[in-house]
Amino acid sequence: MTRPEGSGIRAPRPWTREAIHAQCTEEGICRLWRGSVDSYGYPRAHIDGSSQLLRPYIWRSIMGKTLRERYRLIMRCGNRLCVSEECIATKTYKAVAEIQAAVAKTDPLMIARFRDGAKKAGHSKLSAEIAADIRATSGSDIEIATLFGINRSTVGRIRRGDIWASPKVATSVFNFGATL
Repeated sequence: MTRPEGSGIRAPRPWTREAIHAQCTEEGICRLWRGSVDSYGYPRAHIDGSSQLLRPYIWRSIMGKTLRERYRLIMRCGNRLCVSEECIATKTYKAVAEIQAAVAKTDPLMIARFRDGAKKAGHSKLSAEIAADIRATSGSDIEIATLFGINRSTVGRIRRGDIWASPKVATSVFNFGATL
């Protein structure tokens, strides 16, 4: 399709090795992408009418390789912005998970991320003591929810005993006499 002269619409850019290198800065063997990135910081480009991750495109179209099943692309250098052909490699999903688990156990930053991630996700917002306070507090569910910074349906579920229920004391006829 040819575009009329002066229409203001650009023809799609052909992403060749040279065009990709022109959008990068060199640091050693790495080529760091200066273009757009996705929400996780991985390089993206507008290719064939859609926004695509750049590394798989380089692997398939520039390097002419296919990605085998159960394998994923990794960067040997570990730099998220790198799109260098020398740094792109493949590993199995299992091998990548093992590496990430080993790093997570020893890296203080990763340990802090896991710990803080639970707080951000709201998993540690409540405790048994807070649930007991919620049950003891009088007022509407909305008032209590505002006071504790939680959803009003959570307050109702705590009060009904659906979640954070008080532990039931096991009673038995055998220990009944011991309490007298």
